[in-house]
Amino acid sequence: PPRVPASKHCARAFYTYSCFIYTPPSSAFTLFKSYISHPPPLLLRRPCSSIPNLTPNQTPMDLLGDLGSQDQLESARLELAAAKAATHSLSMELRLSKQTVEALSKENEALKSENAVLKEMVLESSSSSSLPAAPHRNVPTPLSPGASHTLQPTSTFPSPHKPHCLCVTHPPSASYVITGGSDSKIFKTLYGLYTETGDVLPSSSSSSSTPSPSSQTFMGELSSPVLLLASDSTHVYASCMAGTVNSCPLSPPHAFTPLQFKHSKTPTALLLTSTHLLSSSNDASLHVHDIAGNATQTHKFPSPITAAACTDTDVYLYLGGVSISMYTLSSLSSPSPQPSRSIHLNDRPFDNHQSFSVLWMSLSSSHLSVTTDASRTQVYDLKTLDLAKNLYGHATGAFSTARSAFDPTGTLLLVTDDDE
Repeated sequence: PPRVPASKHCARAFYTYSCFIYTPPSSAFTLFKSYISHPPPLLLRRPCSSIPNLTPNQTPMDLLGDLGSQDQLESARLELAAAKAATHSLSMELRLSKQTVEALSKENEALKSENAVLKEMVLESSSSSSLPAAPHRNVPTPLSPGASHTLQPTSTFPSPHKPHCLCVTHPPSASYVITGGSDSKIFKTLYGLYTETGDVLPSSSSSSSTPSPSSQTFMGELSSPVLLLASDSTHVYASCMAGTVNSCPLSPPHAFTPLQFKHSKTPTALLLTSTHLLSSSNDASLHVHDIAGNATQTHKFPSPITAAACTDTDVYLYLGGVSISMYTLSSLSSPSPQPSRSIHLNDRPFDNHQSFSVLWMSLSSSHLSVTTDASRTQVYDLKTLDLAKNLYGHATGAFSTARSAFDPTGTLLLVTDDDE
């Protein structure tokens, strides 16, 4: 209405509908309009039930002034509480930042000490490279424990493969080795007929230094380059780039027979126990083949198996990341095996940052070696699964094919690198 009596209803109407209400004299309209144009914080959020009644000596403007002061006080209190909460949040962030800085400083100290150890290893390696050559065949140069050495060969023979030999296996108690190459062929070589410099030992019946026809024997040819070989006392098993695994008897006549399983991508490991043959691949599959029963159990994993090793009871698989999964061989006969233990590859167990990849794994009776693309080989104790040693020295690159193997005594670890 054009005129509203000066009473408490005027104030109630103002807060309820947020409209312009004026009373005589005309100056009241200006005050109301100014109040609505610049209201104090939370003024329009006050419920009507909380507005007090006017006293006989009060005007609506007096009531509005009191309510504005109360709202400003409440707003200041809320802003103070919000500031305290923000201060608490900043203090927590500061505390976390300090902890992060402390962790980074510790990691920096660890890297410095690791770098110092690496420098010492390089100096030892350079000094040990001047070791004299073996004075006589089959008499190795004495090795000092804990140092890197360049070994002298006891026998050197020409590669039968053109252009490259890719894999080799040595059957138990045999006087020959079996090699596979990029030419898809497999040969058997009697290495005992060659000297350390590659010369052919003269036979008892002839003084000729020409290799005898039986020194290198052609065993067979597969459909693609031979990548992996494994052998026992009776058979040799070959895995080729096409994903097939073939079996051949060691005694003539030699004939390779494909097994009943195949990989869809490049195979990465071919492992042999006393009862089973295991084959892994980049297609994330693991085939467990029972040699006696000729049955195969296939397992699919969430990521490619880039490295593997096994004993007669346990299987170690690297599926990427910062850990190696350990399975019992008996559990792999079930459709859904679960890892029994795992090995964390970082020096600090809480560190899940992956700065390297595993290229190869090998086993002795007491240790597991893990060769990485970071010029480091880690050696773990099989009983405790704790890190026993960090070995440095092999050179690696983007397409490294580093390999490692323990000697029969388990005290010497041989590692190849990209620098021949």
